Amino acid sequence: MRRTLSRSLFIAIMVGGLGYVAATSNTLPSLVASHFAASGEANGFMSRVNYVAFMLIFVTGFPSLVVTVMSSVYRNSRERMNLPNGDYWLAPPRLDATVEFLVAHAQWLGALLVVFICLVHRLVLQANAYFPAQLPGSILTTAIVPLAAMIALWVAVLMWRLRRPPAKP
Repeated sequence: MRRTLSRSLFIAIMVGGLGYVAATSNTLPSLVASHFAASGEANGFMSRVNYVAFMLIFVTGFPSLVVTVMSSVYRNSRERMNLPNGDYWLAPPRLDATVEFLVAHAQWLGALLVVFICLVHRLVLQANAYFPAQLPGSILTTAIVPLAAMIALWVAVLMWRLRRPPAKP
């Protein structure tokens, strides 16, 4: 059940990301500023067609690759997994449930990556609204800090779920 819900949500978020990129890209100029220096000045450009194609592939391809690789490792390398309290979580009575949790957790990470890529796309849209193109604000505070916070939360949930089981009386 958990795997089906997380998989459906991951797919829905990915479809939403595709729709967001497709629906918002029509405001971009024919030559899109797609790379920026630390100062926010544009220093790399690509055609709108190429940018949109790249973003549509990236918003689905990268998260899907991450989820597929992580899920494959969890499903096919059970004996080599190194988890906190692995003797407990990888014991035969709990192994399938542990792998199901890890796959679902990988899908949550994939959804987080889709949201991050959409945030980067939003920053590119904002930057290209200026002439010359200028990335607004600090990329650190508008994209990297929220991503780091969400990954920290993702890791905290993983560690909490794999914490030491309670001792039996």
